[in-house]
Amino acid sequence: MADSQDKSKRLRERVKLALPVRVRCRESAEHEWVEMSRLIDVTPFGARFALAHPTERGRLLHLTLPMPRQLRCFDHIEDQYRVWALIRNVTPRAQADADAGGVSIRLEVGGAFTGKNPPASYGTGPPTI
Repeated sequence: MADSQDKSKRLRERVKLALPVRVRCRESAEHEWVEMSRLIDVTPFGARFALAHPTERGRLLHLTLPMPRQLRCFDHIEDQYRVWALIRNVTPRAQADADAGGVSIRLEVGGAFTGKNPPASYGTGPPTI
């Protein structure tokens, strides 16, 4: 019999999908970056992916991805799913870097989807929650 600690506390289990994701982050009124990445896994409520740009917990990111319609909470007929995500977890991961001939550090990021629109405070305050 399985121990109760082995059971996930998630409402929906993660689905491993290596879909492309466009990540946009506004760090200040003057500075914004965009990075292309791939999902590691996803649920209707969040996703995990790798980033080369530094980021931290609490940062708000805008994601654009071809998410399967059955995993979406809105925009079921759109080709691309555009969703805001709040960074909940950041883990550094070493990765072989063939171009540099060594090892680079990428961040494995877990984000909770917050919805179709940013919070009302997004345009007036710092870009974190």
